[in-house]
Amino acid sequence: VEKYHVDGVLIGRAVLGNPWIFKGEKPTMDQILDTLMFHSHLYSKVNGQQQFHNLRKHFGWYCKGFPQAKELRTRLMHTQTIEQVQQAVSTFSYQADLLTS
Repeated sequence: VEKYHVDGVLIGRAVLGNPWIFKGEKPTMDQILDTLMFHSHLYSKVNGQQQFHNLRKHFGWYCKGFPQAKELRTRLMHTQTIEQVQQAVSTFSYQADLLTS
């Protein structure tokens, strides 16, 4: 604000599911999945399980751009608990590891 003498800053949709954009970094799939889990745990801690459905829209943004993203996104959209998210991410990570080895 001081440097450019602006009143505010508008952040576009590119930030959704991509908090690394502020550092100019391209995250690995593991970093994305770790962040998805971290976000899920924080959300659950603050809001509890009863509001968990509100978090699911973010899962689609995190899954954008890597192989088999549609399958993971579909699984995540049906989750209702942290445990189900962890299971979906773990299964996806295992399958991704098999494909790359």
